[in-house]
Amino acid sequence: LRLRALKGYDIITLEHNVLCYRMQCGHLMNKESLFEYLVSVFKDGSNVHITCPHANKSLSDNVWPCPRCTYHNGLRRTRCEMCDTDKPETKPLCGYSWQYKHMKRILAPNNGDKVDLQHKQDQIARLTNLELLSARNKLQNDCNAQRCYKCDTLYVRRGKLGQVKTKADLEKRYKTKCVFCYATHFCFGCGAQFDDGHICDDSFRSELCTILGQAELKNVGSVEQVPSVRCCPHCCQLIYHTDACKHMDCKSCKTSFCFVCLKEKKNGSWQCGSHSDPCPVAPPQNIKTLPDAILIHKQRFKLF
Repeated sequence: LRLRALKGYDIITLEHNVLCYRMQCGHLMNKESLFEYLVSVFKDGSNVHITCPHANKSLSDNVWPCPRCTYHNGLRRTRCEMCDTDKPETKPLCGYSWQYKHMKRILAPNNGDKVDLQHKQDQIARLTNLELLSARNKLQNDCNAQRCYKCDTLYVRRGKLGQVKTKADLEKRYKTKCVFCYATHFCFGCGAQFDDGHICDDSFRSELCTILGQAELKNVGSVEQVPSVRCCPHCCQLIYHTDACKHMDCKSCKTSFCFVCLKEKKNGSWQCGSHSDPCPVAPPQNIKTLPDAILIHKQRFKLF
C-alpha cells in the first residue's frame, strides 16, 4: 500500500480536514493519533495484534453501504442492487487487522521532512519505545520464554513443554539449570527457584480443598451424608454428583472410582462391591489426601 498523506477524517480525534494516512482497511488516521492509539493498545501486555477501531455507522437507519461499489441499499435488501454483492455482516467496529510493518512506515521519520535533528531524534526514541512494547507482548504471549529469577537471563524454548500431571513431570520438563548461575535451578513455568517438591502455584489446591470442604451432603443410593463434590483420586479433576449410582468414570483421565469410598477400580473389579452395595463414606478430601497431581493452566512470564 502506497503511503501518501492526504486531508481527511481522523477516526480517532473525529476531526475533519486533518492530514492523515490511509490504513489497510481504507480508514484514515493522523500520524500522531496512530502513535497514541498503538501505545494505548500495546500497554496492555496481552495485546499482540492491532485492529481498526473505527465505529461502523450507516449513513441512515434505512440504508446500508455496499463494501464493493459503495451504493446505498435499502435496509431490507440482502444483496446490493447495483453489483449483487452480499450484504456485509453488521459489526460495531471495523476490526480489520493492520500489519505492523505498514504502521511503522507511517510513523518512521521521513527524510524529506524539514525538521531539526532534535525533533528527528525524539521521533526515533518514541518509535523505539513502541517497538519495545510490541516486542514484549509478542514474547510474553506467543513465545515459550522464561527468565532466571536470580540473574534475569532470558531463555526461549522451541515447542511445547508437554503435559504435566505429577511432580515428577514438573521436575522433568520444567526444572531448568541457568548457564550463568551454574548451581541455580529455576522453574520454566513460573520462573521461581526450583526447590525439592516445587509446585508452580499451590493456591489451586487450596481452592479445591475449600470447594470440597464446603460441598453439600447428599444421599448416594442407600448411603447417606456423602459429599456432593469429589476430586478424581488420580488427576484431581473436580466431579459433581448429580444422580445415578456411586460408580464414576473420570472424563479427564478415564479413572474409574467409587464416589462414596473413593477407592479406584482394581484389576477390572470394584473394591467396594456392586453399584448398589453400601460402603464407608470417605471424608472430604483435603490438602494431605489430594492426589499428587499438578495442573498448569498457563506459564507466568512477564518481561516488564
